[in-house]
Amino acid sequence: MIASYTGDNKEVPEELKGITFEYKYDIASFFDYYDFINISRFAARAGINPSLLRQYKSGTTNYISESQMKKIEAALHKIGSELSDVQLV
Repeated sequence: MIASYTGDNKEVPEELKGITFEYKYDIASFFDYYDFINISRFAARAGINPSLLRQYKSGTTNYISESQMKKIEAALHKIGSELSDVQLV
């Protein structure tokens, strides 16, 4: 919305200024959106059974414990941190 205003050289309305968004995913949506992530390898990094993570991804199980969620989040953040440190030559 903001880009359409700025792209047309129009002033952004006051109610849209300073607006921010926070994106949250459920497990299935996250792995569907980032489908290039290898589930088996990610599960190994997170310390989770690969078939269980595939169940989370497919949505065949609706329950995920808080500890499993924390493992997945921690692995995602660690990978993100590692990727942000990458320098290509």
